[in-house]
Amino acid sequence: MTAAGFVKYPPLCYHHAAPAMINIELAERDLLKRIGINGFFWDKPFTGSGQYTRELWRALHEARLVGDELRATMLHPPEQRVANDADAALGAHYQAQRRWAIGDNLRELWWEQMELGAAARMLSIDLLHSPYMAAPLLKPCPLVVTVHDLIPLRLPEYRGSRLFRLYLRLATAAARRARLLLTDSQCSKRDIIELLRVPEQRVKVTYLGVGAQYRPASAEQQAATRARFGLPEGYIFYIGGFDRRKNVIGLLRAYAAALPQMQSPRPLAIAGKPPDEKARLSNPALFPDVGAEAQRLGLGDNVRWLGQVSDADKAALYAAAGLFVFLSLYEGFGLDPLEALACGAPLVCSNASSLPEVVGDAGILVDARDPANLSAAMLAVLNDEAKQAELRAKGPPQAARFTWEQTARATVAAYRQVLGM
Repeated sequence: MTAAGFVKYPPLCYHHAAPAMINIELAERDLLKRIGINGFFWDKPFTGSGQYTRELWRALHEARLVGDELRATMLHPPEQRVANDADAALGAHYQAQRRWAIGDNLRELWWEQMELGAAARMLSIDLLHSPYMAAPLLKPCPLVVTVHDLIPLRLPEYRGSRLFRLYLRLATAAARRARLLLTDSQCSKRDIIELLRVPEQRVKVTYLGVGAQYRPASAEQQAATRARFGLPEGYIFYIGGFDRRKNVIGLLRAYAAALPQMQSPRPLAIAGKPPDEKARLSNPALFPDVGAEAQRLGLGDNVRWLGQVSDADKAALYAAAGLFVFLSLYEGFGLDPLEALACGAPLVCSNASSLPEVVGDAGILVDARDPANLSAAMLAVLNDEAKQAELRAKGPPQAARFTWEQTARATVAAYRQVLGM
C-alpha cells in the first residue's frame, strides 16, 4: 500500500509459477472472488452517483460484507485525484495509467469503454460493478450495472445534443448486456423493464439509504444553524438541482401564492449550485432562470439563496427548517426528502414517480403540477403547529427503513447471485 492508500493486485495465477503453486492459486480462486467497482464518480460526492459510490463503498467495508470470500477494489481513471481520506483507507484502490493525452470530451467514454475493462482484466476481476449507467460493451467479466433512473429516456428535454444521444445509445446498449441491473426503486424498475426492454428477473431493486449524519438536532443546534445562515425560526427550505424536472419554478410560484396567507411570513431558503450563465443560456428549456422568476414574482429578500452547502450544514438546515418542500416531477429515488425526514423536518413532497415509495405517510404528498394544491399543502403545515409536530415525529421512523447497510447487503446478494455463490 502506498502513502495514498492504493494497492495494485497482481493476477492470482502467475505464468512462471511451479505447477503445484498454480494448483494452489486456482484452488484459492475458487474460494475468493474479486469485485471491481467503477470509481469514475468517486471524486464527485455532490452528485447522486458520487454519493452512492462513496456510501456503498463505506457500507460494504463497515458491515464487513467484503474482505473474505469477496474482495472489492475501487477502479479509478488516470486523471482522477483521490484524496487519502477515511473512505479511501477502507479498502483497495487501483488507478489506471494512460500513455497519451485524451481530450476532455472523450475522457469519460475512453475510461468506460477501454481503460475500465483493461483494468478489470489486468486485476483478474471476477465481477465488474458500475454504479451508474455505463459499462464496457466488450465485457471483461460478468457485469452488474446500477441504473438509478432513465431520465433522458423518460423526459425528452434531457436528451441533449446529438453527441449525448449517441453516448446514451451506447450506455443503454451496454446496460442491456449486463448480467444484472440494480436500481433504486420499484418505479425505476418499471421504467427499465419498459424502456430498456430487459426481462424482470434481470432487474433488482436495492433501495438507497440515509447517512448517519442526518438526524434530529437539539433546539440549541437549530438556533445556531439559523444564526449562522441569518434565518428566522420556521423558514421554508429547499435543496437540490435547478433543472426543469426539479420544478423550482413551481416552488417559487406556490410560495408566492402562500406568502400572503401565512400567519407569520417565512422566508424560502434555497440551497444548491445553480447552473452558470453559459450552461443556462445554452439550454434554457432544461435550465429555467429561477432568479428571474423570483424577481418577476416580486419575492425580493423573501428568498434567501444559500449556494452550495456542506453535508454538515445540509443536515443542520433540514433539522432547523419549519418545512422542507420538494416538488420534483421525476426522481429515481429521492435522497433529499429522505434526508429531510431523517432530520425531522416537516415535509411537503411531490407524489410523482418514486417519491411515494420513499416518503410513505410521513409527509404530505401533492400533485406538483397544481399550484393551488401546493400552496394549500404548504399552508396546512405552516399555519398548524400540531401538524408540524406530527410530521416531525413521523419522519425519523420512516427514514430509518432505508439504510446504506441494507443497500450494501442487497448489493452483495446480487454479486453472489451473478457469481453463483
